[in-house]
Amino acid sequence: MRDPQTRDPQTRDPQTGEDDAPLAGAARVLGQLLAAQNVLPALPTPQRVSEFYAVALATVPGVRGARVCLGQVRSEAGDITPDACPACPACPAESPGSRQVPPVPLPRSCLPADRPGVQVLPLRTLSAAYGFFVIHIDDPAAYRQYAPFIANIGSFLALWLENRAQQATVRQARDALEQRVQERTAQLRETNLRLQSEIEERRHDEATIRQLNEDLDQRVRERTQELQDANQELESFAYSVSHDLRAPLRHILGFADALRETAAGSLDEQQLHCLEAITQSGRRMQDMVQDLLSFSRAGRAALVCRPVDLRILTDEVISEFEPETRGRAIRWHLGELPVVNADQAMLRLVLVNLIGNAVKFTRARTPAEITVGQQPSTAAEIVIAVRDNGIGFDMAHAARLFGVFERLHAASFEGNGIGLANVRRIIERHGGRVWADAAVDQGATFSFSLPCRPGDLPAGSPTGMA
Repeated sequence: MRDPQTRDPQTRDPQTGEDDAPLAGAARVLGQLLAAQNVLPALPTPQRVSEFYAVALATVPGVRGARVCLGQVRSEAGDITPDACPACPACPAESPGSRQVPPVPLPRSCLPADRPGVQVLPLRTLSAAYGFFVIHIDDPAAYRQYAPFIANIGSFLALWLENRAQQATVRQARDALEQRVQERTAQLRETNLRLQSEIEERRHDEATIRQLNEDLDQRVRERTQELQDANQELESFAYSVSHDLRAPLRHILGFADALRETAAGSLDEQQLHCLEAITQSGRRMQDMVQDLLSFSRAGRAALVCRPVDLRILTDEVISEFEPETRGRAIRWHLGELPVVNADQAMLRLVLVNLIGNAVKFTRARTPAEITVGQQPSTAAEIVIAVRDNGIGFDMAHAARLFGVFERLHAASFEGNGIGLANVRRIIERHGGRVWADAAVDQGATFSFSLPCRPGDLPAGSPTGMA
């Protein structure tokens, strides 16, 4: 054995010359404990942590042995007997390979009983308890100088265990979050695919509808052109036929008049009756041809629209019927009629036909009541009506009123069925509409509308209708 007086000079204090072996031993122990802290992150399981720290604590001077309990893990070191620290039922052995350190609370009743030579250090933080050190001491004086360092190691280990538990919780939460993100991402991807499919279907449907609309527009244009061509041909035909029939009719009527003048004395009563029937039929045919010409012109002639005072125009038309109505009891009711923008000549023909019908179909009424006035109108159109108390008609046949050669009272009243057809054509060319309301033996009302244009009487003017 080396003489204490001849020890290595490095073990002596250079100032006092005293032996510093105890200090060197303390430095080595502290170095080992600090090294244990550095090695801690590399230990794989709580079981290995318990075993490592039990061995490290057993090297402290004055310590006979140590046991480290971390939650459900127990580790023994040194010469501690099995009955020195009995394990409670809540501390079964942890399965190998587990990395979780559950922060189980450790009440005082779970700790080993205090007795001489046993130091128990709980491993606690502010939020939880993670285990304890059980240290068996055989030299309290030697152990006392290391006690603060061991307490610091216990605090460090408890904080490390808490941080590890928090990391495990964060890792679990992160894994759960990643799992949810993956699920939501898959759902979103599936939804996007479904939406994309629906968008493609909608685009296909829109393209199909657009193509169908284009085809329909094309067919409408073709049918409209065909209808216009047919109407043009019909108008040309009606004009040609009417114009070509005028000369033969004039010849027939002229020869009938000449025959009446030259051979009237040699003809018997039956022959004179036949001659009169020829003359009347020819004149009726001549009137029909003239009406056909007027109907054709109504569709072909250009509109010359200008302000027209309907009151003045109505007075003029009524005066034209004075020879026909002389001797009849007719009460005329005229309201305040507006000023409209229209073709005056064509609008006159409309009033002539409507007022003429009212005069004709009220022959059996004494007195006859005929009203011409403005009905309640809108900002878009002005409505004019001609009402009478004549024989009226059945509304079941109203659709036939405005057709060419359509007559509801052909057996009782003269006419050729062109007048109302002319009315409809003229009003429609002005952009308006025409309609009728009636009842049998209760009179009839014929109404037509004209679009409002600058200069027209504002809507809401007096109607003049009873």
